[in-house]
Order: sequence, then structure tokens, then C-alpha cells
Amino acid sequence: MKLLILGNFGKGALENFFVRGLKKENITVEQFDITSAYYDAVNSTLLHKVYNKFNASYFHKPVNKSLLQFIDRKRYDVILVFKGLTLFPETIEQLKLNTVLICCYNPDHPFTFYSEGSGNKNIVESITHYHIYFSYAERIISELKKRYGVASFTVPFGYDESEAKRIKQIIKTEPSSEYANRWLFIGAYDRRRSAFLAKAGIENLSVYGEYKWRSRNNNNKIAKQYYQGRALYDDDYYYAINQANGIINLLREQNLQE
Repeated sequence: MKLLILGNFGKGALENFFVRGLKKENITVEQFDITSAYYDAVNSTLLHKVYNKFNASYFHKPVNKSLLQFIDRKRYDVILVFKGLTLFPETIEQLKLNTVLICCYNPDHPFTFYSEGSGNKNIVESITHYHIYFSYAERIISELKKRYGVASFTVPFGYDESEAKRIKQIIKTEPSSEYANRWLFIGAYDRRRSAFLAKAGIENLSVYGEYKWRSRNNNNKIAKQYYQGRALYDDDYYYAINQANGIINLLREQNLQE
């Protein structure tokens, strides 16, 4: 079987776990990044950030053009799209010419957006163009079938068993680190999480995540005292959760609802 995955392949991306798992099953997997060029363009200037809020499709067009050039005259058994934030519905239709089956897996809610960046009109308008749609929640699957009539299935969040075995080995030899005797929050920024942590009054708290934790909390306690200036991935993440006093897990509204 030959499969093409369209998504984000940066550090910590969910897509990377799927690529690794599918390759273990002797499936030929190719990858095409549909997010990095978009975010690079948007974040390059303040003007681009503002313009993106009013006309994001301007920045999506080059991604769609590059993808269609990449896939020209190629053939796959399956194309698996992760989320599809940058892909136009007409692009999904064109991709059908290059595959037997085109599917979407969306780790966020596909038609109710609870936070900035979790979705857009491309995602909603493309739902009916997929042969199969995957989500993490049974309630979302039920709504997808009812509202959009698309074949839908649940793929719950899980973990990589082989990675779990490797982690057990590396934490036996972990070095002493900054994480010991600390309470940690590790994750993406949003306003609800920030407001809770700012008011919680947790002693020895460290926050790890993308730079928004500083830029959106300018001059308050999170930026000055809690935020450590970086996200944690791979072995650093494992060391941190093993050495810390505890990890604070703040569920987003969509997870609480679904």
C-alpha cells in the first residue's frame, strides 16, 4: 500500500507518530507539509499577521499550488489529511484524481471552534469532500454523520507502546535537571489556561510551551516568573514529567464538552 500524509511534521506533531506506526506495518508512506510555509509567511511581518485575520486564503493559495504541483502524475492508494487548515475544498476534490481514498483526521473539533487556530472555513467546507472523516470523540462522529452525511469513525487518542518501552530505559539514566522539585505545565497557550495559572498561586511553577506564553502575557507573573522560554519535546519532555513534583493538565473546552 502507498499512502500520502498531508500535515505538519514539526517537533511534537501527531503526524510523526502515525508515520512511524504505518511504516512499521510495511506501508510505503510519503509526506507533504501543508502548514509550515503558511505559518512562516504569516509570521514574517506584523502586516502579514494582521492581513491573515481578514484574508487568510491569500496565504493558503501558495500551499495549495505547491501541493498540486507535488502530486501531479502521482498515484496513491490513500491520502490522509491531518486537519486541512490550509487546503481549499476544490483542492480536496482535485486530490481525488490521484487516489482511491481520501481521508481526514482532525484532532480538534471540525465545525465548532473553541480557540484561535483550531479551525477555519476550509475545514468546515471540505468535510463533505472526504470519503472518510476521523475524529477523537463519538459525539463529533454522530454529528458528522447527521449534519454532513460523511462516513465517519472514531480514532481515540493513544500512545506508542514501543516509545513507552524506550522511555522506561532512558529515565533510569536521566541527568539531574531543572525540573526537579517543580510543578509543571507543558502545553500550548490559550487564554483560559493562562488565566487559571496566573490566579492559582502555585509555588515552584514552571510553564513550558511556545512563545505565545510570553508575548500574550507581557509584563505579568507568567511572563516574568513562570514561563521558561521554550517548549519541551522528546527526551526533555520525558525527563521533565518523571522528575517534577507533578504535571498540571488543563483540558480545553472542546475536550470537556466532547
